[in-house]
Amino acid sequence: MPEGHHDLWGLVRDGRHLQELVELLTSPLRESAPTKIVGIEARGFLLGGAVATHLGIGFVPVRKTGGYHPGQKFTIVSEPDWSGKRNSFELQENALCNFDRAALVDDWYTTGSQAMAAIELIRRTGARFVGASVVAEEGDPALAGIPGFHALLRWSPALSMFSRSPFAVHFKERHCSSRDSRTAFARSRDA
Repeated sequence: MPEGHHDLWGLVRDGRHLQELVELLTSPLRESAPTKIVGIEARGFLLGGAVATHLGIGFVPVRKTGGYHPGQKFTIVSEPDWSGKRNSFELQENALCNFDRAALVDDWYTTGSQAMAAIELIRRTGARFVGASVVAEEGDPALAGIPGFHALLRWSPALSMFSRSPFAVHFKERHCSSRDSRTAFARSRDA
């Protein structure tokens, strides 16, 4: 796996682990009472949509420029990410209203550049940004400037490991062969 990329997909492959992860991401946001959850393409769509459903509120996508996103949009170019690349993001102008309280949900923040871009897009709509909940972060000082920021895990690049947080996220991924998958599918289909 290239440096700077970490595979968190194992957390969502198992329904029980996904439920636990969604609850852990939701928990720090409850007090801020968001009316909408915002997620950045792509894993932010999965996790943000799940958290929004868990809270019984709407989900708003922040798309990378060039994807299908009809209507008038606010656009912003982020500061450089972990690889030095600047990314362009879009948010539909009517996706949030001035009375909305928007919270950001995502998987991993290294520099916080994409989060800061999404927060600026939220603010351009007139909505109030009330917090962010992510699976993991690398402790960049810029993240401390995000109000209501919560990370389940904190990555220490110097130690190449996670330090503990108030949240306990444990999972053991079960690998299966294609035969195992066919057998499990056949059993579920026949049940």
